Amino acid sequence: MAEQKQAEAPQEAPAKKGSLVRTLGIVAGVVLTFAILAVVIWRVVLQPRLTAEEVPPPPPAMTQVAVPFDEAYVNLIMPNSEMLASTLLYKITLECSNQETADLVGKYKPRFVDLFRKLHSYKTRAEMDDPLVEESIRRQILQDSNALIQEILGLEETENRIVAVYHEKFYVQDA
Repeated sequence: MAEQKQAEAPQEAPAKKGSLVRTLGIVAGVVLTFAILAVVIWRVVLQPRLTAEEVPPPPPAMTQVAVPFDEAYVNLIMPNSEMLASTLLYKITLECSNQETADLVGKYKPRFVDLFRKLHSYKTRAEMDDPLVEESIRRQILQDSNALIQEILGLEETENRIVAVYHEKFYVQDA
């Protein structure tokens, strides 16, 4: 029995030593695998995101301000002078690029009202049947209003401008 214990004892000691080396080898392999995986993730995923050029945020949207005008009317030119004149009723709203422009339009409102009246006047009743007349008047108001703002400010280029023109009302009332 003593021989059996001696034979078993030397076998157990080397088995423990080999088992320890084997366990350390497995642990080293696992740690090395995770280290390589971490480096790959860093290079492929994280580093490009951190070093990529940042896209600048879009410029803040302009706060557009609407300036409504009172309802107005003009008489239309009739084909026969004996006929009762038809009336064009219109109401305009200007959309300004910012509050400063809206204040400027409010300050010089009579000049804008006069501009609108001139562009709506001297139209014949037959012209009013054409749907493109309203659009051409709006386009002309936009151009002339921006020219008027430049004239008032005395500047060639300015951020203060009229962005859009709307007819809230635009219809012919026949007599």
